[in-house]
Amino acid sequence: MEYSKTIAKTRDYYNSDNMMNFHSFIYGENIHIGLYTNENESIAEANFKALEMITSLLNLSPSTVVLDLGSGYGGTARYLTQKIGCRVDCLNLSETQNELNRELNRKLGLESLIQVIDGSFEAIPTPSNIYDVVWSQDALLYSSDRVKVFQEVSRVLKKKGEFILTDVMQSDDCPVEVGKQILETVDITSLASIKSYQKIAKDTGFEEIQITEMPEQLTNQYQKTLLVMEQNYDELAKSCDREFLEYQRVRLNNWVKTGKQGYLNWGILHFRQL
Repeated sequence: MEYSKTIAKTRDYYNSDNMMNFHSFIYGENIHIGLYTNENESIAEANFKALEMITSLLNLSPSTVVLDLGSGYGGTARYLTQKIGCRVDCLNLSETQNELNRELNRKLGLESLIQVIDGSFEAIPTPSNIYDVVWSQDALLYSSDRVKVFQEVSRVLKKKGEFILTDVMQSDDCPVEVGKQILETVDITSLASIKSYQKIAKDTGFEEIQITEMPEQLTNQYQKTLLVMEQNYDELAKSCDREFLEYQRVRLNNWVKTGKQGYLNWGILHFRQL
């Protein structure tokens, strides 16, 4: 399968041993932005709270069929199947992540409820009109064509189906030069904003249910990740190249600085297909 340049770079990045080992040590099976209520919370605790909050906004049941875009190691799918009993398809670029996802599902006997699909959310390899909910956490920043993503989501959703997502975004008033500085340390071409997602959603046939902005949680997550990395640097260096860790240090510090300036955003965006 051929991918866009941005998607292909993302795939290679997340397939690397460095990234797998980094994620395993710091995040575990859930690599998404969490909800922090105090500085003593662990990343795992904050991530679990995010899952609980997003789930609370949906009317899920055992008959619900969910598609998780950019599913990573499948932590969300396992949470939903064990809590709700619904079926979840995981769509993800990284074959390395997907294989671990399948292995974890086998160990828990969840293969009948979770299907792991190799592929891109810019060309979802499934039939049309089959999902009740499309869910995505902090993945669409890696898309080079978010309009295409929304079009694909609209295609695979059943009528009145819901699309709920979180994403790493820039603020609506982020200066162009600051945006360029953010992107200098990551292999992505642009960041969306709340306004740009609202426009894309409207133009592709979605109505807005609710948008909850929580930009501070993005900064919290990167600060916590940086702290855990610094506290465990020598241990991480046993499984990750030091060049990779230095890249993460620069990247994380850059995100934290920009977040504190008020130029980054994060939140939950909830839409329904008309």
